[in-house]
Amino acid sequence: MKLLLKLLVLFLLTPLFLQAQNNYKPGYIIGLKNDTLKGSIEYRADNNNPDHFLFIKAGSTSPEEYSNQNTTAVSIYNLDHFERFTTTVSSASITPGTLALRLDSSYQLKLFF
Repeated sequence: MKLLLKLLVLFLLTPLFLQAQNNYKPGYIIGLKNDTLKGSIEYRADNNNPDHFLFIKAGSTSPEEYSNQNTTAVSIYNLDHFERFTTTVSSASITPGTLALRLDSSYQLKLFF
Protein backbone atom coordinates (compact mmCIF):
# COMPACT_ATOMS: atom_id res chain seq x y z
CA MET A 1 0.00 0.00 0.00
CA LYS A 2 2.85 2.42 0.80
CA LEU A 3 4.46 1.68 -2.56
CA LEU A 4 1.19 2.42 -4.34
CA LEU A 5 0.82 5.70 -2.46
CA LYS A 6 4.39 6.74 -3.31
CA LEU A 7 3.86 5.93 -6.99
CA LEU A 8 0.60 7.88 -7.02
CA VAL A 9 2.26 10.95 -5.47
CA LEU A 10 5.16 10.69 -7.92
CA PHE A 11 2.75 10.38 -10.82
CA LEU A 12 0.78 13.45 -9.70
CA LEU A 13 3.88 15.60 -9.08
CA THR A 14 5.68 14.75 -12.35
CA PRO A 15 3.93 17.47 -14.45
CA LEU A 16 5.30 20.13 -12.10
CA PHE A 17 8.84 19.38 -13.26
CA LEU A 18 8.12 19.40 -17.00
CA GLN A 19 8.79 22.38 -19.23
CA ALA A 20 7.28 23.20 -22.61
CA GLN A 21 9.49 23.48 -25.64
CA ASN A 22 10.44 26.89 -26.93
CA ASN A 23 10.59 27.58 -30.64
CA TYR A 24 12.71 30.73 -30.76
CA LYS A 25 14.20 31.60 -34.15
CA PRO A 26 16.64 34.41 -35.01
CA GLY A 27 15.01 37.55 -36.36
CA TYR A 28 14.36 41.22 -35.78
CA ILE A 29 11.56 43.60 -34.81
CA ILE A 30 11.13 47.12 -36.18
CA GLY A 31 9.56 49.50 -33.66
CA LEU A 32 7.34 52.51 -34.27
CA LYS A 33 10.35 54.86 -34.51
CA ASN A 34 12.01 52.59 -37.15
CA ASP A 35 14.46 51.25 -34.60
CA THR A 36 15.58 47.67 -35.28
CA LEU A 37 15.93 45.18 -32.43
CA LYS A 38 17.75 41.94 -33.19
CA GLY A 39 17.26 38.78 -31.19
CA SER A 40 15.11 35.65 -31.10
CA ILE A 41 11.38 35.50 -31.84
CA GLU A 42 9.05 32.68 -30.83
CA TYR A 43 7.80 31.32 -34.15
CA ARG A 44 4.54 29.43 -34.53
CA ALA A 45 4.05 28.28 -38.11
CA ASP A 46 0.37 27.49 -37.54
CA ASN A 47 -0.52 31.08 -36.60
CA ASN A 48 -1.27 33.01 -39.82
CA ASN A 49 -2.48 36.18 -38.12
CA PRO A 50 -0.71 36.62 -34.77
CA ASP A 51 -1.63 39.46 -32.45
CA HIS A 52 1.67 39.46 -30.54
CA PHE A 53 5.18 38.01 -30.56
CA LEU A 54 7.48 36.94 -27.75
CA PHE A 55 10.93 38.42 -28.33
CA ILE A 56 14.24 37.89 -26.53
CA LYS A 57 16.80 40.62 -27.17
CA ALA A 58 20.37 39.60 -27.91
CA GLY A 59 22.17 39.19 -24.59
CA SER A 60 18.97 38.82 -22.56
CA THR A 61 17.17 35.76 -21.21
CA SER A 62 13.66 37.02 -20.44
CA PRO A 63 11.11 37.37 -23.26
CA GLU A 64 9.19 40.57 -23.91
CA GLU A 65 5.83 40.79 -25.66
CA TYR A 66 5.54 42.93 -28.79
CA SER A 67 2.16 43.54 -30.43
CA ASN A 68 0.92 45.46 -33.45
CA GLN A 69 0.40 48.45 -31.11
CA ASN A 70 4.16 48.99 -30.63
CA THR A 71 5.68 47.28 -33.68
CA THR A 72 5.86 48.15 -37.36
CA ALA A 73 7.27 44.87 -38.71
CA VAL A 74 8.54 41.49 -37.52
CA SER A 75 10.86 39.30 -39.55
CA ILE A 76 12.04 35.77 -38.80
CA TYR A 77 15.09 34.96 -40.90
CA ASN A 78 14.37 32.56 -43.80
CA LEU A 79 10.87 31.78 -42.48
CA ASP A 80 8.33 34.59 -42.31
CA HIS A 81 7.78 38.34 -42.40
CA PHE A 82 4.89 40.30 -40.85
CA GLU A 83 4.03 43.98 -41.33
CA ARG A 84 1.52 46.09 -39.46
CA PHE A 85 -1.55 46.96 -41.49
CA THR A 86 -4.60 49.10 -40.69
CA THR A 87 -7.87 48.12 -42.33
CA THR A 88 -11.61 48.36 -41.82
CA VAL A 89 -13.56 45.44 -40.39
CA SER A 90 -17.32 45.17 -40.71
CA SER A 91 -19.27 45.07 -37.46
CA ALA A 92 -22.55 44.07 -39.11
CA SER A 93 -24.25 40.73 -38.59
CA ILE A 94 -23.34 37.95 -41.01
CA THR A 95 -26.09 35.52 -40.05
CA PRO A 96 -27.81 34.46 -43.32
CA GLY A 97 -31.33 35.08 -42.03
CA THR A 98 -30.59 38.63 -40.85
CA LEU A 99 -28.53 40.01 -43.74
CA ALA A 100 -29.64 43.45 -44.87
CA LEU A 101 -30.18 44.32 -48.53
CA ARG A 102 -28.27 47.59 -48.23
CA LEU A 103 -24.69 48.76 -48.21
CA ASP A 104 -22.83 47.88 -45.01
CA SER A 105 -21.68 51.13 -43.41
CA SER A 106 -20.88 49.85 -39.92
CA TYR A 107 -17.17 49.24 -39.57
CA GLN A 108 -14.22 49.67 -37.22
CA LEU A 109 -10.56 50.42 -37.90
CA LYS A 110 -8.30 47.57 -36.73
CA LEU A 111 -4.57 46.84 -36.72
CA PHE A 112 -3.33 43.48 -38.00
CA PHE A 113 -0.04 41.79 -38.84
